[in-house]
Amino acid sequence: MIKAIIFDIYGTLLKQDVGDLADSIVRKNKLISSFSKIKKRYSLDASPEEIYEAFINSINTVHKIKESKGIKYPEVKIENIWNMILKKIGYKRKYDKDFLFKIAGEHQNIFADRKLYVNTSFTLSRLKELGIKIGIVSNAQFYTEIDMEDLLKKDLKIKNMYNIFDKKLSFYSYIEGCSKPNQKSFIKLKEELRKYNIKPNEALFVGNDMLNDIDTAKKAGLLTCLTINKETKLRKDKKLKTRPDYKITDLNQIKDIVKKQHIKIFKKINKDKKYSLKEFKKIILPTIKSIISKHNSNNNPNQKTNYKNKHTTIIGIQGGQGTGKSTLARYIDYYLEMMGYKVESFSIDDFYKTYKERKKLQDKFKDNPYYQISRGLPGTHRVNLLTKTLQRIKKNKPFNIPQFDKSKYKGVGDVLKKTIQVKTCPDFILFEGYCVGLPNTDLKEIRNICKNNKINIKSFDSTLKHTKVMIKYIKSYQKIWKYIDHMIILQEDSSKLQIKWRLEQEKELKKKKGQGMTKAQIITFVNRFLPISYLCYKKIKEDIRILINNKHEFYKIKIN
Repeated sequence: MIKAIIFDIYGTLLKQDVGDLADSIVRKNKLISSFSKIKKRYSLDASPEEIYEAFINSINTVHKIKESKGIKYPEVKIENIWNMILKKIGYKRKYDKDFLFKIAGEHQNIFADRKLYVNTSFTLSRLKELGIKIGIVSNAQFYTEIDMEDLLKKDLKIKNMYNIFDKKLSFYSYIEGCSKPNQKSFIKLKEELRKYNIKPNEALFVGNDMLNDIDTAKKAGLLTCLTINKETKLRKDKKLKTRPDYKITDLNQIKDIVKKQHIKIFKKINKDKKYSLKEFKKIILPTIKSIISKHNSNNNPNQKTNYKNKHTTIIGIQGGQGTGKSTLARYIDYYLEMMGYKVESFSIDDFYKTYKERKKLQDKFKDNPYYQISRGLPGTHRVNLLTKTLQRIKKNKPFNIPQFDKSKYKGVGDVLKKTIQVKTCPDFILFEGYCVGLPNTDLKEIRNICKNNKINIKSFDSTLKHTKVMIKYIKSYQKIWKYIDHMIILQEDSSKLQIKWRLEQEKELKKKKGQGMTKAQIITFVNRFLPISYLCYKKIKEDIRILINNKHEFYKIKIN
């Protein structure tokens, strides 16, 4: 699976029709013309032809010195070349380093009319949304970053280019002191990829040069993609045996390459056929993109982060009985981990009170139908433990996930002694459960919700006095929800579907554990939850809402 995409710049993202510096040397007429304008602007006491000769000789001198030191494919710093030029032509005015950057930058502006290739900004932003890490390995000068940033800012609402690119995965020849096809930048790139737990064959290098880009990246173990345009260099004279893994004529086609990779993974984990390919493309991938976007907004990958200041993004997943919260969480978990993120998942069910504690609750409210079922209603969870756990997660401290076995005591369930210890700081927490995000309410609101959704609450609570008791317990849950960063709701088309799906779940549980609730217990169980489910559907301000039809298919997504 492709987790990172690394780009060459000139001829790949940035179109300037004159190539990189090495190619521009042979374009004498264009260079002389640009030197003529610089001569006038800075009152240089030399002809354009003399400046050109000083330019060529200075570059060759630096190359020879570096080659004598064993550096293959040496690179210059263009501001230093201009320092050498000014000395050779006898420039008498005083100047500093800022002046050298200025004259070098202005010459480049005159020499080359630069613009982004079609779909560059669009493609980069979409890849970022997919959670792909984006980097650069380019033969470039200091002004390359300036040009890229200025052009991207015109298209995208970003502060700088490293809101798109990962600075840790970006390498330039003028900084490294050597240019491609020297392997130095790729060696450093692989070291940084390793820190993200990304293997070389999980990174795609995109470039327009068969020698500098495709062959060099292949030797480093990366996947490769050749861009076909007017600036493509096939290097047939080099008799290269290397072949790119992909070829594209438009940068937008990179998204198709990534999507094909996603589909391969989807087919691999979808052996139980829980989701159709249509559901995956239309619902699950947009959900994953939204989750990653939220995480990126909370974490700048180009800032120095460590265990203490990293922001863990907590994703709440709410839905009625049998809507598929656990299944969706499992798929999202898998995909995020495949993309190099650290993920932990747990359910609010893991924080149920013990069998004995819930038995006391039953005994306390012997005539209350809500508390005569085994578990699930407000008051049956260890709210304080859950709150403390979420607090520890937000403070980037190690935490424990308790374990609850629903099959114990003939389906009543009980807390197990063992816990799952999480010592490392995860990128994401997937926190699911039917009452995750459960808002405060009152009897009037519950009555209206039941009426509007054809829920016969009076069949088990004619005066709503028992519902009033249950509502009091809801208040203690409100302190939990402030720790959730992103909320997903799964909503079925009809309340009757919850009973149908919950019966199917219990059947599977009995197969695995050998015991569980009866059909009558399930129906009673689900009916008590329906008012709560539809309260959540109405009042929770979700980021994503996924609608489910009677075939248990995700058919619509609403992203706020």
